[in-house]
Amino acid sequence: MGAHEVTQGETGQAAPPADAEPDSPSDDFILDIDMRLAAWQPFIAPLTAHTRHVVTALGLPFVEISLVLGDDALLAQLNADYRGKHKPTNVLSFPALDDDGLAELAPGMMLGDIVMSFDTLSREARDAERSLAAHAAHLLTHGLLHLLGHDHESAAEAEAMEALETQLLTAVGLPDPYAPDPHADEAMQ
Repeated sequence: MGAHEVTQGETGQAAPPADAEPDSPSDDFILDIDMRLAAWQPFIAPLTAHTRHVVTALGLPFVEISLVLGDDALLAQLNADYRGKHKPTNVLSFPALDDDGLAELAPGMMLGDIVMSFDTLSREARDAERSLAAHAAHLLTHGLLHLLGHDHESAAEAEAMEALETQLLTAVGLPDPYAPDPHADEAMQ
């Protein structure tokens, strides 16, 4: 079972869950969670479970992942600082390993940081008529795949990454995030 530690962020009011064993070893991963916004609280357990699913499905060794659960202000600042884009985004990934490090991925290695915005997640889920939990799992999956070297710079890369995301999500009963909107035809009328 993956260990996780929830810490209070700049604006969060989190306390570790009663069953959390901070910094304890795990069979499959350590997920360090920095919750900066209390609205994320109901998603801690589902995101931890989904991380376990992805780590297991991809056959990763024991790894450590940092997950920062923030808001649009945080993501806008990071997006500006690291990508030169002056607007918020849904998820950013900061890999700790380059291609050589990934090729030699060994137990105990830190994969990197994933930072998610609750504000953008909420808007996107509402606009796509998807549940917050399903969209959060999608963004987490997307971020994890970036930590593992996947990208979507070219059409071929995007197609491969989207297929893997869909496979990982539908394997646990979550919807295909790239399926056509069933209401698209209604919107065009």
